[in-house]
Amino acid sequence: MVHRLKKSLGHREVALGVFLDIAGAFDNTFINRIITAGAVHVLEETCCRWIGSTIDYRLVHTAVMGSSLTAKVLGGCPQGGILSHLLWNLVADTLFIATNDLGFRTCGYADDMVIIIHSKFVHTVREIMQKALNVVDKRAIKEGLNISPHKKTIVPFTNRRK
Repeated sequence: MVHRLKKSLGHREVALGVFLDIAGAFDNTFINRIITAGAVHVLEETCCRWIGSTIDYRLVHTAVMGSSLTAKVLGGCPQGGILSHLLWNLVADTLFIATNDLGFRTCGYADDMVIIIHSKFVHTVREIMQKALNVVDKRAIKEGLNISPHKKTIVPFTNRRK
C-alpha cells in the first residue's frame, strides 16, 4: 500500500484511501461461510467437515452463585482459537478477491480493510471509489458481514495544494 501511494504521489496523482472495519468479524461470521470459504480455497473435504463440526458443536457454560447455564454457540470463530485467524482470513479473502478481480486495490489485516484508488483526476478517483465501495457492501452482505459505519475513514493522499 505504501509503495502504491508513493508511486502515485511521484506521478502527481491523487490517491484516495478508504479504511474499513468489519464489525464483530470473528464473533459474527457464519459457520457455513467459513466452510464454503475453506472449500473455495481448496481445503480437503475431510478438513472442511472437521472444521465445521469443531465450530458447529461448541457449547459455552457459565456458573454464577449456584446457577448455571449452557448454550450452543451459533456462529463465529472461537476467541483466541489457534485456527480463528486462518478461518477468518478464508472468509475475508473473498472480499479482497471480489474487489481485486475488478481492478480495485484492496488489502487488509485481521478485521480491517483498505481500498486505494489513484488517478490524475479527482472526479475519476471519487467515481471509482464509489464503485469499489458498492462491490464491498454487496459482497459483505452476501458473506453475512457488516461494515462498521462509525469506523470508516476516508483519507486523500496528494501533493497538490488546491
